[in-house]
Amino acid sequence: MRLKQHAIVMTAEGKEVGHVDRVVMDPKTKAVTHVIVHKGLLFTEDKVVPLDLIDAATEERVTLHEGAGDLQTLPVFEEKHYVMVGGEQGTEGGAGMPPSASAPYWPLASDPTTPRYIAQTKINIPDETVAVAAGAKVISADDKYVGNVEQVLTEAQADHATWAAPSWMTKFI
Repeated sequence: MRLKQHAIVMTAEGKEVGHVDRVVMDPKTKAVTHVIVHKGLLFTEDKVVPLDLIDAATEERVTLHEGAGDLQTLPVFEEKHYVMVGGEQGTEGGAGMPPSASAPYWPLASDPTTPRYIAQTKINIPDETVAVAAGAKVISADDKYVGNVEQVLTEAQADHATWAAPSWMTKFI
């Protein structure tokens, strides 16, 4: 299976549901476990799609299995929660939002009676995996910057990353 960033993601019925934004891989085993599918134009959402929901993939198109549905039930890649300092929690866009984040304007002076909130982000990919996208920095074993990821190449049968090509190297492959 060849997964390429920005490849169109389609349901088995032929409905376009987004595009591949990045791949999730285990850096130790190089196993590609999921893809992050970017949905929407105005109200965007990134969904975590396990590889077993993918039926076929080419460089231009990823087709999901019939049972994959429309991705609504899959986890969001990043979830932001607002936690009141010292207690309560709310999810972005819902109840419990900090008053200043949901208000149409920012108050000029801080009200000391208004509760303070901090944002926490949860990334919904398996532990010990990383989400790799084109443009990510490539750092050598001796901690030197060597370029940016241009593409991630995978073995067709095993769904393992064979290597991530830095941008300076892609002109040679």
